[in-house]
Amino acid sequence: MGAENIHVPGSGEFCKAINGCDAKRVGNHIFISGQVGVKWGKAMDDFEVLPTDEAQVRQTWLNIQTVLEAAGGSPRDIVQIEQFVVDDEDAEIPFADKVMTIFDVKRELLPDAIPTGSAMGVTHLALPGLMVEIPVEAIVTP
Repeated sequence: MGAENIHVPGSGEFCKAINGCDAKRVGNHIFISGQVGVKWGKAMDDFEVLPTDEAQVRQTWLNIQTVLEAAGGSPRDIVQIEQFVVDDEDAEIPFADKVMTIFDVKRELLPDAIPTGSAMGVTHLALPGLMVEIPVEAIVTP
């Protein structure tokens, strides 16, 4: 069984430039690279990190949905998520509140997604200003 690399417009250009992919599908299994709160343009360096935590969370879930659908999946196929959340002791919003915002927005945008998961506090993510990154694993069921 071969693996299929999934690239979506915008973020796919970034992924190609770093020799990666937005997702990899192996049979009915989909592995989605960590998605973040950016709006993607058409080129590798054409993106905008959104200015607020809630805007980033909302865009992260929308990006996950875009990649999942491009790989042939749907929100109900999501089985596992990991949340990497910047935990800055000086932040106005406490870590636990950030995590609950992530769950609340997921429930709103992807109500059929009922995965297992973990949330981890980190000091930095790949780009300045990012507050959350979420990789996803899905299994497409007939």
